[in-house]
Amino acid sequence: MSNTASFSFPAPGPGERGQAVLRLLLLVSAYVGSGRLGLAIPYIGSNITLVWLPTGIAVAALVRWGWRYWPGIWLGALLVNLSIGSSWLVAGSISLGNTLGPLAAWWLLQRLDFHRAFDRQKDVALFVLGAGSGMLLTASGGVASLWLTGLVPTELAGRAWLTWWLGDTVGILLAGPLLLTISRSSRQALSCRRSELAVWCLLTLLVAWGAFILNAGQGTGALPLAFLTLPLVVWAALRFGVTGASLAALLLSAIATWGTAHGRGPFFLNDVHQGLMLLWAFMVALVLIGLLITALQAEGSRAEAEIKSSQERLSSLIEAMPDAIFFKDGAGRWLITNGPAQRLFQLQGNEWLGITDAALGAARPEFGDLSAACQRDDELAWQAGKVCLFEEQLRDAEGRPHQFEVRKVPIFESDGRRKGLIVIARNVTEERNALREIEQLSQRNELLLMAAGEGIYGLDEQERLTFINPAAQRMLGYRADELIGQVPPWRHPEQAADDRPNECPVRQTLADGLPRRGCEAWFLRRDGRGFPVMLTVSPIGEPGQLSGAVVTFQDVTERKQAEADIHRLAFYDPLTGLANRRLLHDRLAQAFAKSARQRGHGAVLFIDLDHFKALNDTLGHDVGDVLLVEVARRLVEAVREEDTVARLGGDEFVVMLERLGGELLPAAFQAERVAEKIRTALNQPYVLKGQPYRSSPSIGISLFLGEQKTRDELLKHADIALYRAKKAGRNTIRCYDVADMVERGSGAGQPIA
Repeated sequence: MSNTASFSFPAPGPGERGQAVLRLLLLVSAYVGSGRLGLAIPYIGSNITLVWLPTGIAVAALVRWGWRYWPGIWLGALLVNLSIGSSWLVAGSISLGNTLGPLAAWWLLQRLDFHRAFDRQKDVALFVLGAGSGMLLTASGGVASLWLTGLVPTELAGRAWLTWWLGDTVGILLAGPLLLTISRSSRQALSCRRSELAVWCLLTLLVAWGAFILNAGQGTGALPLAFLTLPLVVWAALRFGVTGASLAALLLSAIATWGTAHGRGPFFLNDVHQGLMLLWAFMVALVLIGLLITALQAEGSRAEAEIKSSQERLSSLIEAMPDAIFFKDGAGRWLITNGPAQRLFQLQGNEWLGITDAALGAARPEFGDLSAACQRDDELAWQAGKVCLFEEQLRDAEGRPHQFEVRKVPIFESDGRRKGLIVIARNVTEERNALREIEQLSQRNELLLMAAGEGIYGLDEQERLTFINPAAQRMLGYRADELIGQVPPWRHPEQAADDRPNECPVRQTLADGLPRRGCEAWFLRRDGRGFPVMLTVSPIGEPGQLSGAVVTFQDVTERKQAEADIHRLAFYDPLTGLANRRLLHDRLAQAFAKSARQRGHGAVLFIDLDHFKALNDTLGHDVGDVLLVEVARRLVEAVREEDTVARLGGDEFVVMLERLGGELLPAAFQAERVAEKIRTALNQPYVLKGQPYRSSPSIGISLFLGEQKTRDELLKHADIALYRAKKAGRNTIRCYDVADMVERGSGAGQPIA
């Protein structure tokens, strides 16, 4: 991430404005002071010098504080140029170039993600590029201003431009790194090494004095003396960091420049231009050597930190793994073990680094067999040249056996020599025990499944059969080998036992994952015969991830028959199959409600067989029962299907008629016609166990409309009408609700002699 300033700034507060003013004053003062110092040793005229440190100050200020401090650069440059007698026009134009150049360098560094800590080699190259590129503007603007005003002749313009550009660029390289990296932490680091720093400063001054001041110059023979300063720069870079390296380059460059300007040192040559180029090259070399060494140090430190972090992560990962992990070299010596491995071989507190399996077996007899097995398996893995899996057994401190699954991975050098062996041992004792328990449980479940009296079968998610127990095979008539993998052919999911529409509970469970219990269904045997079942469907898996279902069913044919018998005994006469008193009462209640809604009459016909007791007494109850059954049949045939025929007991029958109309008299006439039809039917001859017999009924009628009468009142009135019919001579009809009803018929059935 770049350490340069941002393009945008928030509105400064009062404290920030004061700080900005102080920084501007400091920038102007530093620019003017360093500028006056540089112009003290001019090279071409009074405006061009060998090294222009103010450009380094300007670029450092922009990088550290931001572009808004450019007025300080312009003002400082203006004051410096005015101080040497330049006109306002020349001073203003040169100041403009001296401002635009650092701004261009700052902008380029900002764009190229420059780190002002110089912690990458890339940052050194970017800084050199930014300095050289930005100073193209300062050199071009400055020389153009001097040439246009006649202060630099045309023949010297090229040399002046090169000198200006190199002087400004070298000034950035000398002053910039020091000002960009100096901070409280760097000063504290130097303070911690102040004794060494003092020795370095003293030695540097002595070497620089000898190389650049005492040396009279005037020849390249003294040039090698300049190389004596390079170890000092390396020392500063290695021990004092980028700030120390920058300080060393600046100090040595300042002494070399002063000596050259005063005709001393190896860079003061007869060929002034050559000497100047050598001086600039020397200063640039000092800066680059220092910066590159510190950048390499920073990159090396980061690489070491990353390697250390990776090693720590790897160690943490290996240590966190529950498996025992070993790494052996090509000779079988242990180099790496984690906690589980050390606990496995009881190595806590013992020296294990560099030991072999053979040495462990010799030192610890209890591990002798295991060590021999490890050596044997190691050799097999080396010979196989690939990952190998082994089974090994070890007893813990308490003597309990543990089973281990061991993976061994051989690693070879490029020339085929053995390099290392990775060993990963996993304790699979609990897993194996669990598998054995699961197998035993599976066997028990299979026995229970085979012995179960209920039918049980399993389905996958596609409704294909996965298993079926013997009870289900017996009930359905199929063999397991005929059905496994097939959709069961016995299910009729759309139809229940009583022919009602029925959704398939198996499909519902496979769709929503919910169990279903107590579901009725209709299964077909192999011979096509159907039978009712009660089934339970249990899903296998979780909702949304079902793998199938288990169906348990029972044949409920006998239960259904028993339920039907109970229902028949509760509501029907066992002899005749007609409705009994309970069912009659229920239907009367329904008829009352319907009559009230429709405002229509209904009627109850009380029927009693004449002389029935005499038949029982003479021919027996079994013959009487035959007569009762035949009477019941004729009654059912004589009325509508919607009418109710009931037997109350003995020879008493009741017929309930509905929808007889809203008027009383017409309703009574309809009821009388039905009663007459019944009387006629019951007067027909009978054959009772081969003997002819004639019988007649007496019939009493009572009408109802809604709930004007209670049930008991209605039956009582019908009974009264029946009594009147018998009193009138039997084989006749009387209606309780119509007092003047004409008596119908008078014949009486003749009992069997």
